[in-house]
Amino acid sequence: ELLVVGMNLYLSPQGFRSYSTSARYLRRIIARLWEKGPVAAGVTFGALIGNTSEVNPQYYVNQMKKPYPPPGDMVVVSVQSETPAELAGLMKGDVVVGARYSDGAEISFSSAEELLAEIFLRAAGETISFYVIRDGEPHTVAVTLGVEKNE
Repeated sequence: ELLVVGMNLYLSPQGFRSYSTSARYLRRIIARLWEKGPVAAGVTFGALIGNTSEVNPQYYVNQMKKPYPPPGDMVVVSVQSETPAELAGLMKGDVVVGARYSDGAEISFSSAEELLAEIFLRAAGETISFYVIRDGEPHTVAVTLGVEKNE
């Protein structure tokens, strides 16, 4: 199976699995893939999180039917059906303001890429709590990462 790290999501429909990440996380990702093999690549989350600076404001307002969040925020751009993110209640348009591992340790991130890298470095079955703002109200959404189904 081919895994592309650092490419964009436009490759996904062509059969590539693509995760954007910063160089800071690349060494950890490669080490985890080497250590765990296909298991590390088989973690499913089911949501795309983006930096507001990367989302066109007019597109956001039209698609999300919500006001454009402040610059620097991370927003849930899409949630795939029947995935851990959807089953847990994460919703398109949620603004992610924090996250914690199941042991209570805070996940430190300054961009959507860093947050997604932290998610994909975790093991299937682990729960990550996301602190989001939805329609001006704070919510906690606990997502238990799944195992990718072999087709």
